[in-house]
Amino acid sequence: MEAKSLGPLDHAGAAGHWIEAMPNAKLYCHPKAARHLIDPSRLEASARGVYGEAFDALYGQLIPVPENRVVILEDHDSVEVGQRGLTAYHTRGHADHHLCLWDEQSRGWFTGDSFGICYPCMQTGDWPFALPATTPTQFLPSYYQESIDIIAAKKPQWIYPTHYGRIPFDVRTAQSLKQQIGAYANISDIEHAAAELQNITLHNLTQTFSGPEATMILDSLSQDLALNAQGVMHRLQNRTR
Repeated sequence: MEAKSLGPLDHAGAAGHWIEAMPNAKLYCHPKAARHLIDPSRLEASARGVYGEAFDALYGQLIPVPENRVVILEDHDSVEVGQRGLTAYHTRGHADHHLCLWDEQSRGWFTGDSFGICYPCMQTGDWPFALPATTPTQFLPSYYQESIDIIAAKKPQWIYPTHYGRIPFDVRTAQSLKQQIGAYANISDIEHAAAELQNITLHNLTQTFSGPEATMILDSLSQDLALNAQGVMHRLQNRTR
């Protein structure tokens, strides 16, 4: 069994290779992710538009997953993994085809990017700091905030973000994420979007880290913030929802 929180390549780019290497495995995914896993050509073209010449070094060759080995997870579907069950929740906002998996046994969420990213250096403050993931092209602020509410409503003990590891759930992390997303949504000037994201992030970092630590972490997030800015700018250019 292989479950994918969403289709983007840092989560699912190797899915075809895994399925090829494990002939008895099935791939579980959101209904809207299935077609991109079965035929990754459109996803690859979109990613090449974002990453350019760096694509091949970052992601290599994409292999299609045979359709008969893809299992759709509808909202609230459960799947058994060994002695435990995982329940899928559709969580839009970062991407339309995103889902999270709830593990009742550990009271933990496998959150993909729906609870942001939280590198080890971001986990050492008064509470874990998480940065929203708003990469192009499906960032929808209100849905992203609703997904965080779904996660928080379970009163989990643990969060297992794709980036990275395991962090203890803290309501302040959830509140900070929602505040950042709300601030992203209020950006109206494409030309200054990247600078505004820097200011928003630094402000929120200083709620849990000292000034020097916050500045150091901000510097380490330059690539993530650049991608986030692309997502914010894409939304501004295509604001129809």
